[in-house]
Amino acid sequence: MAKITVADIQENREAINQLRDKKESISEKQQKEHYSIEQEYSNKIWEIEKEIWEIEKEKRNTLNTLRGKQESVIVEFDNSIQTHNQTIKQAERILECLRLDSNKDIAITDDEIEISRYITPHCESLGYLLDDDYLKIKVFIVGNQKPKNKYSLIAIGKSIFTEDLIKLPYGYGADILTHGKGFSLIVPIKDMTNTAELKEYYNKHKAKLLNDVIGEYQKVKAEYLDTMANYSIGDFRELVTWTCPKCADFYTIFNSFSTNYTPQCFGHDPYIDMVKVG
Repeated sequence: MAKITVADIQENREAINQLRDKKESISEKQQKEHYSIEQEYSNKIWEIEKEIWEIEKEKRNTLNTLRGKQESVIVEFDNSIQTHNQTIKQAERILECLRLDSNKDIAITDDEIEISRYITPHCESLGYLLDDDYLKIKVFIVGNQKPKNKYSLIAIGKSIFTEDLIKLPYGYGADILTHGKGFSLIVPIKDMTNTAELKEYYNKHKAKLLNDVIGEYQKVKAEYLDTMANYSIGDFRELVTWTCPKCADFYTIFNSFSTNYTPQCFGHDPYIDMVKVG
C-alpha cells in the first residue's frame, strides 16, 4: 500500500470540497426546478379548480332556474286543481243537503238525559237555547263527579245537518250517558256549587251563549234552503250509485266502498241494505 502524503490529503480534501460545492449547486438547482414545477402545476390546478367552480356555479344557477320554472308550473297546476276542486266540493255539499231528512225528529226530551249512577243525581232542564227547524239546543243542569263545584251547566243539541256540512262542538266533559242518543252537540258551559248559581249565570249570559255556533248554523241553514230551492236529486241522477229501497237516501260516486261491500241505510232500525244502481 502506497504511503499517504500531505499532498494526497490536500488533494482529496480539495476534491471533496469541489464535489460538495457541485452537490449543493445541483441540489439548489433541483430545488428551484422542483419549486418551479410545483408552482406551474399548482397554477394549472388552480385554473382547473376555478373552471370547475364556475361550472358548479353555472350548474347551480341552471338547476335553480329550472326548479323555479318547475315550481311555477306545479303552483299553476295546483291552482287549477283547486279551482276545479271548489266545484267538486260545492257539488258534494249540495248532494249532502239533498240526502238529509228534513222530517227527522230532533226534539230533545228531558228523559233522554241520563246521569251516571256514580255522580250527583241531578238533572234539570232550563229549556231551549235554540229551537229551530234544523238545530235544537237545550240547556240542562246536571250533577258531576267534582267534590266542590258538583253541578254543571251543559248544552245538548240535535241537528239534521251532518258533520260534512257543519262541525258542531262535541265535548266529553259532561258527565252524562250519550251512547245511542243521536246528540249532535254537547257543550259543558260552567261548573258551580249549587243549581241556583247556575240558573243565575245562565239567565245573565244566555244571550251570548254559543253565539259562534249558532251563527255558523245560520249560514249552513241558508245554504241548505238555497240548495233545496234550486236543486233536486234528479239534477245528479247520473252520479247516484246506491239507493235505499224504503226511503230517499242515496250514495253517489263521491262515497267510496269496497268492491264486495253493500252499504246500508242508517235511517231505519234495523239498518237495511242499499240497492246498487245500474
